[in-house]
Amino acid sequence: MSAAVDRFREVLRQYVGSQDLVEIYDDRDDTDKFEVGFVLSVSEDYYSLALVDNKGRASGSFVGQMEQIVRLAVGTQYLTAIKLLVERQRQMEMGFRRSDAGPFENMQDLIRYAHSNRIMVSVTADVEFFGFIRAYSSEHLELLEVNKSGIEDGVQYIDLEEVSRIDFGGPAEDARLFLHRVRMGL
Repeated sequence: MSAAVDRFREVLRQYVGSQDLVEIYDDRDDTDKFEVGFVLSVSEDYYSLALVDNKGRASGSFVGQMEQIVRLAVGTQYLTAIKLLVERQRQMEMGFRRSDAGPFENMQDLIRYAHSNRIMVSVTADVEFFGFIRAYSSEHLELLEVNKSGIEDGVQYIDLEEVSRIDFGGPAEDARLFLHRVRMGL
C-alpha cells in the first residue's frame, strides 16, 4: 500500500463516530465526483460512510476500498454548508417547518409575491439559479444569487422568456435559505 493510502486511513480513523463530514473522491476518471458522509468504520482495506446528499438528507450507506481513494477532503466550506443542512433536516423532522403562500395564477404573481416578501426562489432558465428577486419587469427579472455555500454571489439578469419555471418553498429552496441565514447571521 502507498503512503497516500496509509495517510487516508489515518485521517478517516480520526473521523470515525464524529459529527464531522468527509469528502471522498474515488473515481480516477471523474475527479469532480465524490461521496459525502459520516465515517462509520475504517479497517485496513475498507471504509464505511453514512452518506448525506447535497441537501443534508441521509442517503444510505457506502463501503469503499481504501486503495481506490484518489483524494480526501475535510473541513471545506462545502462540508460546513452540508453539515448545517443536516442540522436543518433534523429540526424539520422534529416538526419545525414553515408554510408558504400560494397558489399563484401566473409567474408574474409569484414574482411579485417573492419580491415583496423576500422569498428564496429557484429560477430555471438554461440552468437553475437560487436567490432573491431584486427587481423585475414584465420582460426580465434580476436575481440576487445565493450560491451553494449560502453566500450572496452577484446578480443574474434573466429574460423571462427563457424562464421555464420558478420554484419556492420546496426542500431545495428551504435548504439554500437556511444556509443563507446562517452565513449572514440572521
